[in-house]
Amino acid sequence: MMACVAERIIAAPFAIIGSIDVVGQLPNFNRFLKEHNVDFELHTAGQYKRTLTLFGENTDAARDKFQKELEDTHKLFKSFVTENRPQLEIEMVATGEHWYGTRALERKLIDIIQTSDDYLLTTRSSRKVRLRIPVSASPRFALPMKCNSLGLKGRPSAFIALMARCRDANFRLVNSFSVRGCRKSQAALDHPSRRHCLPFLMHPKQAKPRPKQ
Repeated sequence: MMACVAERIIAAPFAIIGSIDVVGQLPNFNRFLKEHNVDFELHTAGQYKRTLTLFGENTDAARDKFQKELEDTHKLFKSFVTENRPQLEIEMVATGEHWYGTRALERKLIDIIQTSDDYLLTTRSSRKVRLRIPVSASPRFALPMKCNSLGLKGRPSAFIALMARCRDANFRLVNSFSVRGCRKSQAALDHPSRRHCLPFLMHPKQAKPRPKQ
């Protein structure tokens, strides 16, 4: 519902798209309370102030009313989606099912298959893009934390390769800090220091060179 108001929707290949539906469920403890001699009272003003309840005795009339409310909400949901994405065959996709990104594209639920990383890399030349990778306050733990945050746990060499790829994509390396124990970083990043570093990444237009110390 939130995404369909956009002019175009971009999703990763395995993003989960769809679920245009309404659901309602709840347990009922009325028989349990009766078995233990527990009374339950519910006071309302208005015929339909409360339909199904957790502790009271639910009736068929209350169930019918609750079902009508769900169906009405579903109609409003479908109307909202159709208004914002008129190219959809709404009855085919508003079944409560969900699909992965590639299947959602076939059903016109999205417009483009692309990951967020690829989107940033393709738009960096036309827009001011600034990428930062969070780091630990302690340089000793910075490399493991970076690898874990990027899904590269136990693979520091893969992280360094990613840094080198960003450098090759015309990003500028600034705000470097020392990290021990990763000898491959010096060759990968061409850093002049004997001790090795991991950088923040900035767009070339945004980056400012560090003053020489």
